[in-house]
Amino acid sequence: MEGLTISVADILWIAAALTTLAAAWKVLKNNPIAKHDKRIEKNEKRLNDHDERFARDLARLQDAEAADKIMCKCLLTLIDHEITGNGTERMKQIRTELQQYLIDK
Repeated sequence: MEGLTISVADILWIAAALTTLAAAWKVLKNNPIAKHDKRIEKNEKRLNDHDERFARDLARLQDAEAADKIMCKCLLTLIDHEITGNGTERMKQIRTELQQYLIDK
């Protein structure tokens, strides 16, 4: 029965193997990669939501800029008319632009 003797080295080797297997099982059970993937997916959803909001806000700002531009044209034409007493053709042109803007909006 010489082949069945177990030395201290064999016991230590078996303990180390069991410890390694237990550590590997713990890592696989917690699966930090899957948790990381979930965080990435969550952040991608948030980023897409922010991109959509940014696009809407940009469109609103561009629309507000266009409205400001047409209003400034109207005011300038009114001031010119008040000062010179004429310029009715320019006023008609700006009125048409304003009507077109309001219709398109």
